[in-house]
Amino acid sequence: MPLLSRSGRVALLLGLNIIMFLAELIVGYTTGSLALIADAFHMLSDVLSQIIALYAIRVGCLNVSSCQRPLYMVSLVS
Repeated sequence: MPLLSRSGRVALLLGLNIIMFLAELIVGYTTGSLALIADAFHMLSDVLSQIIALYAIRVGCLNVSSCQRPLYMVSLVS
């Protein structure tokens, strides 16, 4: 039995990715590391994909019969 629901797990990972994005961005600007700044903005694209996935999970599962359909559409978008 999972401790968190599907949307709870995505939200937890979203929060962790946002924290890591901010940490890499701050450390990258502080040390002048272009590699860390580039990796931070790459992580930002992952954050945006997770926001889209979280939206699809929450909106798509309102109607139980078509719960998987928005997830397929999001996989095409992201």
